[in-house]
Amino acid sequence: MSRSSLAIKRIAPFIIIALGVLFYSNSFDGVLIMDDQVHIVDNPTLRWQGEPGQNLRGLLRLGRPLVDATLVMNYSISGLEVWSYHALNLIIHILAALTLYGIIRRTLTHIRFEKAHSRTTLEILAQGAALLWMLHPLHTQAVTYIIQRAESLMGLFYFLTLYCAIRGLEGHRKFWYPACVAACALGMASKPVMITAPLMVLLHDRCFFAGTIKSALRSSKGLYAGLAATWGVFALISSQATFDETSGFGIPSFTAWEYFLSQFGVILHYLRLTLWPDALSLDYNWPVARGISRILPSIIIVGALLIASVWAFAARQPQAKSKQAFSMRRPAGFLGLWFFVILAPSSSVFPIKDLAFEHRMYVPLAAAAVLFVFILFRIIRLLNLRRTQVFTGVIVAVFVLALGVRTYSRNRDYKSPVVMWSDVLEKRPNNPRALNELGNAIRDLGNVQEALELYEKALKVEPTNPGPHMNVGNIYSNMGNYEKAIWHFNEALRIDPEYADAHLNIGQTYLSLGDPEKALGHYQKAVNLLPGYAEAYIGLGNALGTLNRFDESMAAFQKASSLKPYLAEPYNNMGTLFYRMERYQEALFYYEEAIKRDPHSAPIHTNLGNLLMKLGRKEEALVHFNRASELGVKASERTVE
Repeated sequence: MSRSSLAIKRIAPFIIIALGVLFYSNSFDGVLIMDDQVHIVDNPTLRWQGEPGQNLRGLLRLGRPLVDATLVMNYSISGLEVWSYHALNLIIHILAALTLYGIIRRTLTHIRFEKAHSRTTLEILAQGAALLWMLHPLHTQAVTYIIQRAESLMGLFYFLTLYCAIRGLEGHRKFWYPACVAACALGMASKPVMITAPLMVLLHDRCFFAGTIKSALRSSKGLYAGLAATWGVFALISSQATFDETSGFGIPSFTAWEYFLSQFGVILHYLRLTLWPDALSLDYNWPVARGISRILPSIIIVGALLIASVWAFAARQPQAKSKQAFSMRRPAGFLGLWFFVILAPSSSVFPIKDLAFEHRMYVPLAAAAVLFVFILFRIIRLLNLRRTQVFTGVIVAVFVLALGVRTYSRNRDYKSPVVMWSDVLEKRPNNPRALNELGNAIRDLGNVQEALELYEKALKVEPTNPGPHMNVGNIYSNMGNYEKAIWHFNEALRIDPEYADAHLNIGQTYLSLGDPEKALGHYQKAVNLLPGYAEAYIGLGNALGTLNRFDESMAAFQKASSLKPYLAEPYNNMGTLFYRMERYQEALFYYEEAIKRDPHSAPIHTNLGNLLMKLGRKEEALVHFNRASELGVKASERTVE
């Protein structure tokens, strides 16, 4: 190994780490957005406060237990402060890039690429491909959008699976084969796309090591038996998961065939963004292809690329006529299959409600990065330029820098929901989800009128979406215009008669109007529709308490606390029930439990202060009153005796 190649090899990991940290340094400004609300903010599993069995079931509910386990760790470190989530996402991404670098280096070394060229060229190409992959702006969605850790974590284990397989095929099988199977199993616990990993290991073996599928299976029986066993891990996890109407073959808005046809246009769009990542979008609202005629050009282009990949991979590897005649035909075919096979689960075979998402390119993009640097290298050699290595390195460095700057710029869009959803609407002006989400973000900033206008526009674009009706109803309810609020909630129910949230909101509105009997009926419908709906049980308890049905009210609050042990509200409300029944010691217990769960709640501090005054513990009461004042409760709201 020459001095230059040895130097590149030694500094490569440090360059990858440094550039990853540099261009993703502003990702720490990213906020919780879209699905982060459901999977992080509203995810009871993260609090880890239920029974052990309940917590484990929570980890399995989405079929991604390892991802949820990492979120539990983040929550234990920083709660809902996002810095630790972003830190782990970046660590995962950089580790994936380092692993990809190792895969490329060892693959090129095994096929004796340096014999046709040089070891220095090998190191430049391997490092260049890894850097292009790591800093491509398409990956911001898998790194900066926190919950898409599922994609990047799966990607890390995907790369580790292949890397360990390569090391095992080179020798030291006793360690590397078990490590390969373990990495694959962990990937299966991260995201279903991992089911393609055993196949890609086999195809890589056939392309670069064994020469044929039969030879690969015969020479590494233990490895492939272990990898096949990881499909059992996936099946076990999937059997315990709960899937909703956003994925699977029962999506009402399109058929599996229409989803398949739509993916030709989506894949072509992914390829365009790979080459020119300008119009990145968090949410495409990609139109469904209802027939072949409108997407025929996409079918022809994508189909031709797939056929070419299969042909190149299946072709016999030509013998090199000279030392410089290294052939990329079969490796290029492998890269094409890498792209299409890994995309297949989410972009062909298994329907998902959202037809296009950039994070799905996380692992497939590796093929494009590798192919790009090799095509660039070949072009430079064909031009007979002197110092080919220098030209290749400089041009790759320019592309790396350009992609890094674009990535840094894209990360800025994640700094607030208003910025992100405004960006989506700039690129997709009639995106109903973006209109609704931007309305939510602007409403949270206090601009109610502009939010209402956005909700109304969302309803015009998609009249069958109950979400904007719910948001408009909530605004009118907060304004005290209960009649309009109830009308919008009922409209949401007209669109979706089984919308439990609408029943909850109608119940809350009737309770505000002083009509607990009507409220009771809607709360009951909500819990009938969703038996695990803790917030509906809280509303039910409030209505029953207003009707002085204390035992039933207490049972409803206890049910809510068992469903979501981390919620303070059921404990606070149980404390208030016991206070009303003059059972002060029991009230004290529940208020203290509520404070443990939400120490920043001014109303709970006020309630506890009032109780302590009743018990004659004035000094302790004043502590809680003062804390309530700091948190925003006016002195006039206290009931000091």
